[in-house]
Formats: sequence, C-alpha cells, structure tokens
Amino acid sequence: MRFWLLGMAERAMENSGKIMKELIELQQKIIQLLKENNGEMEERKVCALLGITSYEIPWGYNIGWARCIQSNQKYHLILSGQ
Repeated sequence: MRFWLLGMAERAMENSGKIMKELIELQQKIIQLLKENNGEMEERKVCALLGITSYEIPWGYNIGWARCIQSNQKYHLILSGQ
C-alpha cells in the first residue's frame, strides 16, 4: 500500500510539472504575439492564433499583460507597461 501511494504522489508531481511547463510556454507565446503587434491585440485573435479559448489564457499576478475592454466592447490583451 505504501509503495502504491508513493507512486501516485510521484505521478501527481510529474503532471504538475508538465502543466506548469505548458503554462509558461503559453505565456511566452502570448507575450511574443503582443510584442509583434505593438503590445496590444484583440483577445479573440490571440485565441484563434494559438488554438485556445479565452478561458485557457493564463491569468495572475505579474503575468505580463492585462485584459482590457475597449470602446467597441471587445476585449484586448495589452502588454504590461504599455
């Protein structure tokens, strides 16, 4: 029983590491897209180019961009510091 639990814990740690790596890669791709487009891009276009939904965009403290609603009622991602 003890070894089974140890194996489960190891697999959970491996999966957690993979998820973090994927999130970091996605974050870098989004930042690169924004840099290539003068620091701002419509959220819908970012999602379309990366093949993700808006719910899959990573959010958090010091992430590198902000989600802002524009006067045309569309959300844009804007690089932090822009």
